[in-house]
This record gives sequence, C-alpha cells and structure tokens, in this order.
Amino acid sequence: MNRKYKILDIERYKTKRTNTKSGFRLDMGEKIFDFEPKFFQNFIKLLNPEDFSVYPKDDLENKVKDKIAILNNLSKYEVSIDGGSDQVIKNIFQSFVDPNQKIIINSPAWPMYEVYANILDIDVKKIMQNENFKINFENIYNCIGKDTALVVITSPPSPFGGVELKSSLEDLANFLLKKKIYLLIDEAYIEFSSLNCLDLIKQYQNVILTRTFSKAWGAAGCRVGYALSTKANIVRLEKVRLTYPVSNVSLKFINYLLDHSEYISNSIKETIKERNIIKKKLEQIGVKVFPTETNIVQFKADEKKLKKISEILEKYDVAYRSGINVNQNKIQWIRIHISQGLKKQNYMKEIFNLNSA
Repeated sequence: MNRKYKILDIERYKTKRTNTKSGFRLDMGEKIFDFEPKFFQNFIKLLNPEDFSVYPKDDLENKVKDKIAILNNLSKYEVSIDGGSDQVIKNIFQSFVDPNQKIIINSPAWPMYEVYANILDIDVKKIMQNENFKINFENIYNCIGKDTALVVITSPPSPFGGVELKSSLEDLANFLLKKKIYLLIDEAYIEFSSLNCLDLIKQYQNVILTRTFSKAWGAAGCRVGYALSTKANIVRLEKVRLTYPVSNVSLKFINYLLDHSEYISNSIKETIKERNIIKKKLEQIGVKVFPTETNIVQFKADEKKLKKISEILEKYDVAYRSGINVNQNKIQWIRIHISQGLKKQNYMKEIFNLNSA
C-alpha cells in the first residue's frame, strides 16, 4: 500500500478527560495532587516576559542536559531532550529504522509505538507477555530476522507487569549488538522501579534509554523527555529534532525540578509506599491487583464489586480507566494512578470499606 494511504488509515485516539482537578485525576499517570503552593510560587518568580516572547534559549536547554547528565553520571553529549519521551521515541524510529524494516515491541504497551511505526512505514511485530505478565523473551528471539532494525522493551512494563531480570535484558542487548540491531528500553516509569539499565549504554553501543519528566517528576504539561545513549547515537537523534522542541517556560521548570531533585526523590519514595498500601487494602476487600512497578494500580474483581467501585469513583467525579481486556483475555478491570496521600481521599476510604458496608 502507498505510504500516504497508510497514513490516512491510521486511527488516532485521545482519552476524554472527565476531571483534571487536584486529587481526582487518576487516569493518565500524572502527578495527582498539585505542587505545594510555596514550591510552585517560588518557580513562578523565575519567569519573565521574555520567556514567552523569544524562541527557546540554548543556554536553558544546555542547563537541562548538563543536569540530566550529572544525575545519571554521564556527559551532556550522551543526552538528547525533546518534547516528551514520545517525540524522542519517534526520533529514534526515524533515525535508526528504514521504511519497510521491522521493529519488535512487547505487548500490551504504549499504543504510539505502533502509530509512529505506521507513520514512518515501519513494520511492527507485537510479542504478548506470558501468562505471568512477564516479557516473553523467547518469542522475541524467535521473531528476530534480517529485516529487524529495532527491539523495543518497556521497563518496567505498563500498565502492569513485573520487573524483568537485568541479565535477560543484558543478554538481549548483546545478542542484538552482534546482529547490528538497536535496543530501545523505554523507562517512562523507571523511578518507581527497582531495575535500572543505565549501565547497559556503557557496555552496548546499540542500547538507547528513554525517560520522561511526565510521570515521577510531575511535569506532564511541560512535555519534556530525553534519551540516554552513546555520543554517536545522540548525534543521530539531534539531527532529526525540531528546531526549538521545548519552550523556555518548560525548560525553566525542568531546571527548577532538577535543582530540587531531593524533593522529587522523597515524593517518589512516598508514592511507592502508597502504591503498596493501596494494593494491600484492595486485596483485603477481595480485589486482585496485577503486578506492577509503576505508579499504576490495575485490578480485577467480580462484576458486582467492580460496579460498586465504579459507582464510588463516579460519585466523586474521579477520572479513572476501565476496560475488559488483559493480554487478549476478556477480563474486566479498573485502573487508577497512585500518588502520596491518595489513601486519605474520601473516595478511597469508601472503597476500602466496601466489605463492611
């Protein structure tokens, strides 16, 4: 099929937002509660009219790169930033995969992998997780062929899935390197996980990591993500970026967050504690929680209980996700995103008390 007709056949979806107020936005993996007023007002003081009037400044971008590099014990030449990790991933597809070559992705996964592949006329092979919600590495190896240019692994998997063994990812990186195939490890939720693949980019020149400030850092509205890789790979990515991909305001806020990384680190630790508490409380009312090392809790239960939980969330006008598919099985589920302080919300208290009602 002609590429222009392929693009016309692409279906794009956006989730309808029902509520974005602080404390009620449990549907998009964002920071659930607003930043503390004093913390945010101190940032506002850093803004000036020029931030809105002129094109983004190189010095601001370089500050962000320098601080990301320091945070990860790298040089700024091993960092590329862009308008969200989704744009960074599109840049990777465009830089390292030719039309009609193939990428392999684990599934379920972020739907934009497939959309970007279709836009760029790249073939996609999806590998379903196994019955234990683990990445099926055996099937990935079996699907690698002469036309494979890139393998994409989400680590930790989203919306559910456990952390894979580091050795499995290292073995895959080594195998792909010998075949001159790139490995993209999408670490959007890495801060909530016990696995860190940073050292792989030092060992394997075919490995690229992508990360974001949208999840754990609480800056989804800024649209800033980044790639970490070898200097040679970063040079290729820099060539396909937009001229000015990130605004002055966004660059200033990311700089501000990086200057207060301890504040963010404490928030992440509290969110992980909150996730574990909420998981335990949901299990106590007879809910089955899927394994995860993200800020997501996805769970299933009998139809009656899920209906009651939905009614409580809707009574309080809480934005959440629901559906009937898990690994191509017809399983009803509800998904909420976690942040510190969530368990104290009235709607969560009602859910936790369902058995006593």
